[in-house]
Amino acid sequence: MYRIAIAGFQHETNTFVSKPTTLAQFQVADSWPEMLLGSDVISGTQDMNLPVAGFIDACMRSSNAHPLPVLWCAAEPSGKVTADAFDTITGMIIDGITALGNLDAVYLDLHGAMVTDAFDDGDLEIIRRVREKIGPDVPIGVSFDLHANISTEITDLANIITIYKTYPHLDMADTGAQNFELLVTELNGAGSKLAFSPINFLIPLHAQITASKPLSDIRAACDALETDGQVVEIALGFTASDTAQTGPSVIVNAPSTQTATETARKVSQIFEENKHKFDTTLFTPDDAIALWTADPETSLLCADVQDNPGAGASSDTVGFLRALVRSEVDRAVVGLICDPEFVAKAFTVGNGEVFSAKLGGKSGIVDDTPLIGRYRVDLLKDGVCYNTGEMYRGCISELGQSVKVTCLDAQGSVTAIVTSNPIQCLDQAHFTYFDVDLSAMQIIGVKSTLHYRADFEHLVDRVVSVASAGQFPCVLTPDTYSKLPKSMTFL
Repeated sequence: MYRIAIAGFQHETNTFVSKPTTLAQFQVADSWPEMLLGSDVISGTQDMNLPVAGFIDACMRSSNAHPLPVLWCAAEPSGKVTADAFDTITGMIIDGITALGNLDAVYLDLHGAMVTDAFDDGDLEIIRRVREKIGPDVPIGVSFDLHANISTEITDLANIITIYKTYPHLDMADTGAQNFELLVTELNGAGSKLAFSPINFLIPLHAQITASKPLSDIRAACDALETDGQVVEIALGFTASDTAQTGPSVIVNAPSTQTATETARKVSQIFEENKHKFDTTLFTPDDAIALWTADPETSLLCADVQDNPGAGASSDTVGFLRALVRSEVDRAVVGLICDPEFVAKAFTVGNGEVFSAKLGGKSGIVDDTPLIGRYRVDLLKDGVCYNTGEMYRGCISELGQSVKVTCLDAQGSVTAIVTSNPIQCLDQAHFTYFDVDLSAMQIIGVKSTLHYRADFEHLVDRVVSVASAGQFPCVLTPDTYSKLPKSMTFL
């Protein structure tokens, strides 16, 4: 029976955010569970849409493998991971692997866009340290997020790489399960080679929806190339990391290096041929609301894409909310705005009371200031929200103390959901937890870039991406970056 060590260490790093990501942020629950050790990795992720859960489930259903979990942790996207956090957690992984003795393989559940104080490619450094510990002959399987920034150095160290195929990420567990199947094939002696090919243009995250053209066509073309034992993986890159490896790429698992290399080049060419088809449209808040004004019978979902805490932003900008307040929209709701100071004041005054306060705009972001006004406290909550959507079902969103308020200065009826913790608004439960009837809303505003689509898109007539102030840039230009290769181009 194959003895497989299992470890996970995930972070998506926004290098445009100065606030560091500390060890404590990996130890507590947020959208995902708290740091899990040993057998708790199995029980604490069971039935969740996580790669590690899919890998373990496939392993336990097999007759020839024994899972040996070491550690799993993740932190909400934010600034660079501190040296202390990185070295402590990686050290725990290495010590755990060492304690297991002889191993047949190692599986790593990584993100692919981790940047630390010391390493622009934190994921590469994790794999390098694991490889150094186990030697050259023990296979390493790695699963990555679709937004991974990958380099050829990673393919030199890993034996198997699998990547999510969907955005929103509905196949995370499936990606882990696939990694297990390929890793066992490797252990059974089939052997595979990896080839890497970069793609020389950046795709803004709001243009990366995989269910629509051109990515749906690109994925279909990749699937057609998966013959004779080949597995074609694409990473679309995380554009808020300013590193030399930032950007899309192709990775091919194949029986031979020549075959893998040829297929990787074919996929890169397919991307180039479809380059002009990506829709990068962004609306200003006022222009987005004007779409509803022109047709009030059309319900609208507006994604505040540049203030997405799921990409490291503060989640406290109020540009879109301010536009709603001065509009004539009758029924609108916005979430999740992170402002613990505002929440604390709401808890002080109590349910049903009216108070004056500054909402949001407290992160010092250029072109954003607090929304000063009168607010009625409609509902106070402890913030333990059980998700119900396909992507996060089975997980708890730790919102912290939270409040639903009515913006009394609005010309129509505008509701805001304000939390103490920054959590991406991607699950209907983030509104229904506060007794919001989403079916009655003319405009729904969410602080998310694209994950929201899985649970919200069917509720409205039209979806638009809105660019107000925020720490997650979606308008990409050469001036945004300092470390990209000179060959990189922009859509």
